[in-house]
Amino acid sequence: MGVPSIIVLAKKNPSFWEVCDFMDIKLVIDGNCLYNLLYEYLNIDTIGNFSEYAEKVEMFFMWLFDRRITPYVVFDGAYDIDDKKIETLKSRSQQRIEKPEDKTPILAKITFTKILEKLRIQYIKCDFEADRDIQMLANDLKCPVLSRDSDFFHL
Repeated sequence: MGVPSIIVLAKKNPSFWEVCDFMDIKLVIDGNCLYNLLYEYLNIDTIGNFSEYAEKVEMFFMWLFDRRITPYVVFDGAYDIDDKKIETLKSRSQQRIEKPEDKTPILAKITFTKILEKLRIQYIKCDFEADRDIQMLANDLKCPVLSRDSDFFHL
């Protein structure tokens, strides 16, 4: 089952999210994946309704705090000069132009980071793609990673 299939399963079965009883842990979060997923999953009904989005993001992190989960958020930076991601970036940019309603608005990331700052949640922006840094931080902290990036779903 791929990551998109897991997301479909979760949307069809709200109890999917209740299975987890994590408490008293550290959690490394793929920031790019989370701010996009929350915007998408929360069904923010109006493009540009950032106050509703901010409120829901804050509720998500308060839920973590209630369970004494310490989040560490890591964002991608620029992409490597080897051009591995350039075609993906071009495609996403074209989709954003053609169908902006199908993409998370760019200001969602700014709103998301403002909530992190408000709640004093530690976050970093990597120089390049964050996957390796997320993995290293999670290994150092001996904790799980929250991401829907298929790079983290290997057995």
